[in-house]
Amino acid sequence: MKDYASRQRTSRKHVIGLAVVVVLHGLLFWAINSGLARKFVKVIKGPVEAVL
Repeated sequence: MKDYASRQRTSRKHVIGLAVVVVLHGLLFWAINSGLARKFVKVIKGPVEAVL
């Protein structure tokens, strides 16, 4: 039976985690470059009313 520290040192988990982070950053970069962020802001930004 392996102890906790040696089980945590498996490189497979590190590679999977790193791949997920790289993919998420790639999607974010693509969304910003494609103008998706501006479209999203236009949808969110609507008329603002001040009520006193």
